[in-house]
Amino acid sequence: MNGRFTNYLSSCLCIVLFAFVSYQSNAQNLDNNLNDYAFAQDTSTINDSGSKPLISIKAKAKLSVDTDKKSKSGPYTSFLGLGAHYLIPYGDLDEFNESAFGFNLKLESRAFCNLWHGIKLEYTKLSAKDSIVDRIHYFKSYFGLGYNVKYVIWGSACKGSFVLPYLQGGIQLSGIDGSDKKSLLGLGGRIGAGAAFPFIVFNRCCSVDLDADFNAPNAFLRAEGRENIQMINVGLTLSVGI
Repeated sequence: MNGRFTNYLSSCLCIVLFAFVSYQSNAQNLDNNLNDYAFAQDTSTINDSGSKPLISIKAKAKLSVDTDKKSKSGPYTSFLGLGAHYLIPYGDLDEFNESAFGFNLKLESRAFCNLWHGIKLEYTKLSAKDSIVDRIHYFKSYFGLGYNVKYVIWGSACKGSFVLPYLQGGIQLSGIDGSDKKSLLGLGGRIGAGAAFPFIVFNRCCSVDLDADFNAPNAFLRAEGRENIQMINVGLTLSVGI
């Protein structure tokens, strides 16, 4: 079961990554085509003698500004993030397991100023509570692969705001290994809030994200007889424009 589940998760991750990269590539090509069209319109000014087209002052200024922006921060709309989180058991999970640290990896699109979306992978190794007699039942590890959406409620990434608070939510496929030997597979969702602190280092756009969410990784789908697992995640992630 573990081998089949691992292969299934690997296939899902590859499909999601391929779809995400394809979307970003098409969006970038569309943006380039629109910029080329706008530049062509600006360079269509003809001088009084009817000779060759002259580049207008407006086009020169636009080209200068765009070049300056790219040299300072780059046209980054995709961000790769790596971070850590602290998992706090809630509900049924709190009866069996202690709080624990884990890590997360995410790939996120910020092509829209106030609406971000992407995929997130996270893993936490869990340990049983000492109060459990002979540790009869507890959960050993948690793995999640999800699609998340963030809405920036104040400020704008396009206007260089110092802090960008946001609301977030998503759906995720989970693998929860337990001593009960039941199926690992689960499907659930999460909702929360956070704030991003953008900055530029080595001519590259970066941000530090501090967030917290309520996570129910098997709320929609879980093995028969398994508990509805719930947790609170508090995370800190460093993201870099790619």
